Amino acid sequence: MKVLKRAFLYLSRKKSHTVVLFLIIFILGNIYGLAISLKQVSSVLAYEMKSQLGSTATYINEAVNDAGFSMDTQQDWECFKRYERIVHKLINSTYVSYGNYSYMLLLDDRDGQVRYGYGVSHAPMADVKENIIRIIEGREFTEEELENGERVVIVSNDFRVNGQEIHAGDTIHMKLVFDKNICDENDQCESVVVYDEEYSLKVIGIFEKIDKAFDHVNVGFSDVPGRMYIPNQTLWDLFVRRHQLIQELNVFEVEQMAIDVPIIRLKSSDDLEAFKQEAETVIASEQVENSLMQQPKEQFLISDDDYLSVAEPIRILNHFGNYLCIGGIIAFSIILCIVMINVLQERIHEIGIYLVLGEKKRNILIQLFCELLLVTVLSVSCSLVSSKKAGERVIHSFLDYQSQMDVSYEISIDHEYILSIYGLSVCTIVVAMLYPFHVIITYDPKDILMKK
Repeated sequence: MKVLKRAFLYLSRKKSHTVVLFLIIFILGNIYGLAISLKQVSSVLAYEMKSQLGSTATYINEAVNDAGFSMDTQQDWECFKRYERIVHKLINSTYVSYGNYSYMLLLDDRDGQVRYGYGVSHAPMADVKENIIRIIEGREFTEEELENGERVVIVSNDFRVNGQEIHAGDTIHMKLVFDKNICDENDQCESVVVYDEEYSLKVIGIFEKIDKAFDHVNVGFSDVPGRMYIPNQTLWDLFVRRHQLIQELNVFEVEQMAIDVPIIRLKSSDDLEAFKQEAETVIASEQVENSLMQQPKEQFLISDDDYLSVAEPIRILNHFGNYLCIGGIIAFSIILCIVMINVLQERIHEIGIYLVLGEKKRNILIQLFCELLLVTVLSVSCSLVSSKKAGERVIHSFLDYQSQMDVSYEISIDHEYILSIYGLSVCTIVVAMLYPFHVIITYDPKDILMKK
């Protein structure tokens, strides 16, 4: 008790010395708090990001994705249906979080504008999940609308009809029109409309672009203004209707529907190998039905590049936390050691008098350690809140940088967090006191008192 009392009295008397120690250890506590926050959060972020980003897979069939699809031959039909079965099975795998494959068809509206119909096969919309677009008005498609081929559509916020802005709930009027050249006996020909059919699409949502990846499709479709998201089944019905009319009217029209490369997002990168094996089994099981049809050139591609793109910053975050801990122990041990040596030089006669009066060196060492420990407890306690705020600032800045992620994490001051900071701080002051303790132990009281 006498030792503790002397330690407290010294700290209260030497206020400038106490303030200096307080500020040094306060900074130390903030550094350790930031380091521990980064290490704890990096593990949580790694798990969350891995779960969210997963891995991306796609299936490419050159006969379908490059050439598009038409109904000219039975071979085209069989190749298309095989491709669709494979993609549908892959997207509905238990390892898949979401996916989409899109029909792409050029459509004409009643005002003579060419529109770009981009199909949606599954809900939720992959382009929304991938942060390519954002729904700003209305809603997405329901599973029922996609399955039944409802005539509903989601258009962009810059979509205009006769200069008029479109809102959710409005109706867009489209048309199926066919012209035919009619020639008289003098071979004078003119284009005559031989068929004109109108149909309507109900606008259920408005979207805006987020990323330049919006224009990721092929065959020049991205150059057509007025993109409209439409259920795949709806586009298929329109394509079939168009094919029937061409046959009935005996008109020459190019009838082809493009099919975009599908996007398939896994639930986790941990499922990469298992899904790859399942996909290879699915593709192998879908044999080519027509014996005269050549095996199509196809590729199944899978990668976790999206996760790897953020995995390195996460590892850097964790390493930075380790470096802060190691650097803090080394740097602040040296700083505190220098401070304590200067303090000992000022208190050399005080220590000498204690020793002459019969005080044990052990008690003097305990007193010095208690002085430093009291300041450490006070300053580290004050640094708990400030270090938490500093850690959250760094983490939130990192999450803002990784804008494709929807991850939030708040640092909680729990027992593990508190004990880690106190433990590292005490460890630092112990290392810092090793040399000053050695000096005291080797002191001779007579030599001390004879010094001026």
